[in-house]
This record gives sequence, C-alpha cells and structure tokens, in this order.
Amino acid sequence: MLFTPVAELHPQSTNVVIRVRVIRKWEFRGATNDGPLQHINLVLADEQGTPIHAEIAAALAVDKGSLIEIEKVYELKRFRVTPSRNYFKPVDNNFMIQFTLYTQAKVVKDPPQVFPRYIYKLTCFENIEDNIDNRTYLIDVLGMLTQINPPHLIGYNNSTIIRDIFIKNTSDMSLKITLWGNQASGFSINDVYSQSNNQPIVILLVGFLAKRFKGQPYLSSTTASSWYFNPGIPEAQTYYNRLQNNDLQLIQPTAAEEEILLSQPPNLEHKTVEELLDIDPDMFPPEGYRCTVTISRIVENSKWWYPSCSRCHKSSSQTSTGYHCTSCGCTDINFRYKLSFIATDGTCEAEFFCFDSIARKIVGKPCDNLVTTVTTSQGPPAALAAIVCLKFTLAVAINMSAYSVTNRVFSILSILTNHGRQTFIPSNMPSNPQQELDTQDEIPSLPTTQDSPATSMAKLSTCSNERNEARRVLIYSDMSHDTEGDDQRKSELNNEELSSPPKRIKHDHTSKGIPGLADPKKKSS
Repeated sequence: MLFTPVAELHPQSTNVVIRVRVIRKWEFRGATNDGPLQHINLVLADEQGTPIHAEIAAALAVDKGSLIEIEKVYELKRFRVTPSRNYFKPVDNNFMIQFTLYTQAKVVKDPPQVFPRYIYKLTCFENIEDNIDNRTYLIDVLGMLTQINPPHLIGYNNSTIIRDIFIKNTSDMSLKITLWGNQASGFSINDVYSQSNNQPIVILLVGFLAKRFKGQPYLSSTTASSWYFNPGIPEAQTYYNRLQNNDLQLIQPTAAEEEILLSQPPNLEHKTVEELLDIDPDMFPPEGYRCTVTISRIVENSKWWYPSCSRCHKSSSQTSTGYHCTSCGCTDINFRYKLSFIATDGTCEAEFFCFDSIARKIVGKPCDNLVTTVTTSQGPPAALAAIVCLKFTLAVAINMSAYSVTNRVFSILSILTNHGRQTFIPSNMPSNPQQELDTQDEIPSLPTTQDSPATSMAKLSTCSNERNEARRVLIYSDMSHDTEGDDQRKSELNNEELSSPPKRIKHDHTSKGIPGLADPKKKSS
C-alpha cells in the first residue's frame, strides 16, 4: 500500500492513508487542567520524521482516543486535515489532523525501525527569555539534570502541588523547570539513577512554556509536557562525551521530603446561596463555606481585567506613554483578571468575585489572550461570555465590602469541582403558579445571551426574568489577594474603586412584589 507522506498533507487531502508513530499523547481539560475533557492530543510522525499534531474531540474519546497508544505505529485514514492553531503549537507544522466519527486506525505489526522515537525542536538556554511572550510554539530544551527539589503545596488550603528541577547546558548555564500537579508528583529518576555510580543524567524536556519569576526566566510545564532521560539523539552526544567518567553531583530530596501528602480541601459546610446571604458576616468561618452554583450572567459594566506589574504584580497606573507601577517603577505589565459574575443555585442569586489564578480556571484562557482581542465596540470577548451556564462547586468567603454595603459579594477561595456546561440555569422564580401570575407584570423581560457571544455586558444574561434595583458603588478594600497560579507568588492590588451593580437579587417567596415598589393591584383598589 502507498502511504501519503505527512509533509504532503493539506486541507484538500481526501481518501489518503498515512502511516505514523504515536510519539506523545495527552488530554486537554482547560488552561488549568481541572475541567471536563475537551480533547485528546497526539504528536504523530511518519517514516521521514515529519511531525504533525492530531486532535480527538471529547465526544470521540472513548471510541477513538482509547484505541491509540503511545509508541505504536498506525495506518490512519478518513480524517480531516485543517490549518493548525496559531498558539501553543507542540510541533512545527502548518496543518493538523482532526479525528472524525469515521476515522480508522489500524495497528501496524512489526513496523520498520525507521520511525523516530523523539520529536523536538531545541531552544538554547540563551534564547529562553526571548520566548517569554511567544505563545505560538511550546518550547523544547536539553540539559544535564543537576537538582531536584522536593514537591511542595501552594494555593488555597495547599491544594496545588509543584516541584522545581534544575538543568545545566554545556556552558554551565542553569535553568529552572517548574512542574505542576501530577507531573510534579510523578517525576522520578529511580529507573535511571543509582547513588552507587552517580552517573550523569541528560534530560530532554518537550512541550513547555517560557515564563518569568522575580526577573528570571524559567520553564513551566503544560499538559503537553513530557521528558526523556538520556535520550538517543545527536544533540545529547556532546553531553555524554563531556560527562564521561565524571561523577554526578545531583542534589535531590530525601525520602521523607518526597513523602508529601496532598491535603484535601477541608470538609466545608455546604450552604445554599440564600443561606449565604442570610449569614452575619462576622459568623463566616475563615475557611469559608461550600456552595454549588451556575453562572447566570456577568456583572454589568464591571471591568474584568487590570494591568499588573510584571515585576511585583501590583496594579499599574496608565500614563500617556503606557503603564507605570507606583510601587517599583516598572513599566512592563501583564493583564490579569478581576472577574465578577452573578451565579445561582435556584434559591437565590448573588455576586461572586475572583482574581487571576481562579478566574483563569473559570474562563479557561489567560487574561492576556482576551484583552488583546476585545475592542470597545465589541463588548466582552466571546470567551468571557461563554462562562455563562458553567457550573462549579466553590469554597467562598465573605468579601470585606459586606461590612459597608447591603448587597454582598462573595470571594472565591478555590474551585472544588468543575461540573462543566449546563443545559439550563436554575430558576429563582417563585414555585407557586398563582404567585407568579400575581407578580409577572412587575418583572421586565430582558434579552438572553443567545443573541451573540459578544453581546454587551447589559445583555449578558440567560435569564429571561430579572428584577431591577438601584445601582450601588462597591469599594474593594486595600488588601492582599492571592493570584499565585503559574507566577508562584501572592500579589496585591492598589486601592481601586470597582463600580458594579447590585450583588443580591433575592426572591422572597412570601412577597408579591419588589420591595419598595407599590403593588399595581393595590393601586387599583
């Protein structure tokens, strides 16, 4: 059988058959890797060594994704060839493969030994800093492993595990690599290292992002990240020749330091939104309460981002020439979230607020990506509008503003469970049909988000019945906020006034009208 080379694939390719080896495989569950499965990703390569990225949609994960195994060779046919995405590309190819319901994958028994085992495009240590703002390609590096730090926990209630490792190049230049989650806990050299001989370890790391922390560049792992110890590639031979007969002075954690137990979130008491609204602010425990809500709309006219100093992570002020941090004088900024939204569980509605690290888990994309695509005339970006109908179980605390305003805002401490997108939003309307009939004339009908994902903030509601209330100005106090996330540190914002509409829309099941409004039926009597 004749196979089409991967290099000759294009969107017009139909009825072609390719023979490829599966080099890597990973799941994508959103930017923070804790949401529902969105798609399975593959890195494939043919006999000529040409790589291509392939994607299997979540709906096909069981039928197609479960059949594909790493390192096996397959004959693939009846797939689609599409232009590759222009962000976070794992390989250098202008096209990618998408599996369909009709895609067929046949395992090749005893394939020729010409298929590559590794797919990589190395970046020099000296060029890492130049790639910090490069979101087009993921980064691959090669170096000698010199230090393995013990894993440690960060974030709310120590819910996130990270581990730092260090590598050196042949010029003795050091580079920090930060691993997250299962990659941090699963990193081990037990199969390749013995303290009795101290042989050096060369490591190939693929699929990383370049970032900066405290002014220093480093690499951060992604769901696409993987690594290979002592790879058989030409670029590694320089290390092998140099390190021959040399003992490895590898710094690594003790057995006790490795035995880290991931603490589970506390057994928080569950509250409905209605119950949360009725609790005295002074009675809120430090660890907060647990609640499960569905996002119903974004807070109208609220600013969902702020310019964050890239050095100290505090809010920067805009000047005529750009931005300036009054704390450290830095003029470089990154955009970060300060997201407010209305959510409900069917008992009541309330406003919830979170900063960048948690907001990224909700939106699923970095704030920089959204700010650069939005314009004044467009309203909020589609990715932000798309959070409506997402359901989460949250750990929440009372916002400090609850002591000075009537309408409360709840600060999100952490996301305990991501339930994914829902088909409908729980209704807060009275369950008594007669009561609904008595009050329906008092409730104006608002348009829904089905008009467009880029509708204005005023239209971002999937609820057709909402109540009007007088607007208030909410002042967030000057306090530190946790935006640790990938930047591995806490930051705080300068005093900043955030204008937002009412946060509490509570429907009293014993009332027939909106408080403060006369009942039209009583007027006629």
